[in-house]
Amino acid sequence: MLILLRAFKWVSLTLLLVTLVSIYFMPRAILYPEYSIISWIQPFLILLILPLLVFTTLLSFTKRVKLSTVNAALSVGIVGPTFEVLKDYREKVELTKNGVWVNSIVVDRKKTGNRGLYWTIKCKYELNGRAYETLYHDDLSNLHPIGDTIRLIYSSEYPKIYALGSEWNK
Repeated sequence: MLILLRAFKWVSLTLLLVTLVSIYFMPRAILYPEYSIISWIQPFLILLILPLLVFTTLLSFTKRVKLSTVNAALSVGIVGPTFEVLKDYREKVELTKNGVWVNSIVVDRKKTGNRGLYWTIKCKYELNGRAYETLYHDDLSNLHPIGDTIRLIYSSEYPKIYALGSEWNK
């Protein structure tokens, strides 16, 4: 029994480290998926798997439930934002290195917020006969009706990495 407990410590620690590496160095196919179901992998890892592994690893090493619980909750608050910062940095580097400007067209808009406080827009751009759509982006000044043209920069290496011109200049 003692051997199993010792092995569990190291297995949980190894799984935790593998999960952290998987989160921070997630492949582009998962970060920018073709199918929306795949986009749930990243939040699933950060919100469920990571805290579970932090909890079990710390509990197996320290035997302290409160410490393990607090650190498991803190892991989400640390890894989630730092993952986004690293992802934004990588996108910026990718677009600086391989960015190509193109015109996109606003194809959808919707009110967002509790009482429809501001508009968000979705754009479409075409490359080599293939259409790409952006996520919804804030249009706080309500400047872009459907059919409007907006400049967009995308990666020539991986066209799903993009930034609207107004966001790129910030």
